[in-house]
Amino acid sequence: MKSFKLDEKGDLILQNGSFIMIEGDEELAQQARISIKTEKGEWFLDPEEGMDRGPLFSKFFNEAEAKDNILESTMGTSEPLNFESIIFNRDTRNRKLTVDIIMRKEDDETLALEGVEF
Repeated sequence: MKSFKLDEKGDLILQNGSFIMIEGDEELAQQARISIKTEKGEWFLDPEEGMDRGPLFSKFFNEAEAKDNILESTMGTSEPLNFESIIFNRDTRNRKLTVDIIMRKEDDETLALEGVEF
């Protein structure tokens, strides 16, 4: 499968006046990132797409529930992914949260998503 390459903000990337296309591991990682960064119910064509971010921003952070929501949000990717690790980096002073994720594909290769911001 091929997709347009997106930057960290979700904008299409142009190079020499043409859109950049991606496939393979890069495209699969982008699918996972999009699913995680999409708020559940945000996309009107599929209200179940995306992630429930409630546990990420609650007063009492529940890491287990947040991990479960990340896992659930990526179930619609084109290939099943198993999660090796999910590390939350909480900056309470600046009220920022980033997540580093390592996933394993069916062929036993790993994919990494680093610095996914919420």
